[in-house]
Amino acid sequence: MAKKRIRSVEQLDREIYRHQLRVKEVEHEFDRNFDHLKHHFPSMVMRSVLGRSKPVSAMGITGDVAMRLMESEQLQDGLFSLIDKLSARIGKVFRRGRKREAESDETEPSAPDA
Repeated sequence: MAKKRIRSVEQLDREIYRHQLRVKEVEHEFDRNFDHLKHHFPSMVMRSVLGRSKPVSAMGITGDVAMRLMESEQLQDGLFSLIDKLSARIGKVFRRGRKREAESDETEPSAPDA
């Protein structure tokens, strides 16, 4: 769109109004697209992770889903990353627990010899 030269306050008001209308149109379009995304997001994720639907094998639907999950490199990478983070966190908890046990053993008074 070519730029218009604005020569009066009335022209400026019309241009402002026109732009305000355009902003409202874009906001409505954005809302419609966002609603569409919210509605279809779960199926989009499943298709991207599992791929296109294939015929169900003898293992049944559960086995089919498990096989497709195992074929997905993205899912495997994410799963391995999650396992690494989880094991690191569990290791920290265990180390902290052993450290507290060692400290409590040192501070406990020993029983008198009988």
